[in-house]
Amino acid sequence: MKRIVSRGVWITALVSAALLLAIVIIGKSRSSFLGDGERAVVAMIDGEPVTVAEFRLIMTARRAEIYRYFQQSYNAGDSSQFWTSSYGGEVPLQKLKMAAINESATIKVQQLWAKQEGVVQEIGYPAFLRRWEEENASRAKAASRNLIVYGPTRYEKLPYYDIVFGNLAAELKKKLVPSIAPSDRELHDYYERHKEELYKKEDAIHVQVVSVPFPYGDAAGTENLRTAMNGLRIRWLESGAVEPPLQANGPESSEISKNWTVGRRTIDDSTLANDTKYSPLVTEAARKLSGSEVSAVIEESGVFTLLGGVEKTVQGYIPFDEAKTNMKALLLDRRYEEEVMKRVRQAQIRINEPVYNRIDM
Repeated sequence: MKRIVSRGVWITALVSAALLLAIVIIGKSRSSFLGDGERAVVAMIDGEPVTVAEFRLIMTARRAEIYRYFQQSYNAGDSSQFWTSSYGGEVPLQKLKMAAINESATIKVQQLWAKQEGVVQEIGYPAFLRRWEEENASRAKAASRNLIVYGPTRYEKLPYYDIVFGNLAAELKKKLVPSIAPSDRELHDYYERHKEELYKKEDAIHVQVVSVPFPYGDAAGTENLRTAMNGLRIRWLESGAVEPPLQANGPESSEISKNWTVGRRTIDDSTLANDTKYSPLVTEAARKLSGSEVSAVIEESGVFTLLGGVEKTVQGYIPFDEAKTNMKALLLDRRYEEEVMKRVRQAQIRINEPVYNRIDM
């Protein structure tokens, strides 16, 4: 979800094509809103504070994305002045801070929503720090007793922040299911509108296969076999036949017929997972062929393979009942994201300008 906001002085701004955020910039007052050090408040999102410490953590999460943007957009390279230099009128540090404001808004509205729904009691950054310290203490204690510790023995702040927030969002969605779940009628309508692009099964592929293992450790023999397989490919193309024109006493007999495997192979929904896992090159080649086309000689897993004589049969659509669970999860996520975007658009964001301005890399 991309969130972009702009700044002014003592104004409420409406910005971004995707999200419209109400922002008030707090000037140079010396109220308790300022705080001090890492506990100073950078912004208030619907009354919920974002401290310098939390804001810096969110900046860290977005840093690589912003750096990549300037690399790709302006071919900017890493340097001691990178974050404060202007590229086409854009300054990386300012863009990063705005991205962190947007991210903070998205996080805080969900935390506030979760608190409202009774999913969680404490949502402030100090509560997160206590939980992080307790988790690491518990892990250290378990490790000292030689007990099994799943995951790292100590979490860094950012990964643990992501875990805690991800769990909160998942629990909130779960709590909201009765109110945002799509009805069966809505699911049927969605299925009918999208079944052509989302729920149509791939055609079953029936293909003639000639495969021969190449001789292990014999470079000359392998090269002779490759030449023979290429010769067979040319004769197969010229014949226009469905089946390969193999002859026991033909030109390929001395090299191919010793260990060849010839047959018809079917690739469909029931085999595709294993086909893709164990013979991806052969599977991909088969999916691209049609009619009397013959593949190039495929080298995979110590075997030379030729494919040809492809026939395809229509398999229809994934039945509604099979697609229902996936559709329901998809629409639940979509409705949740739409509600989050709505709440972010309506949120009042108060940026504490003196604190905001002194944040650097």
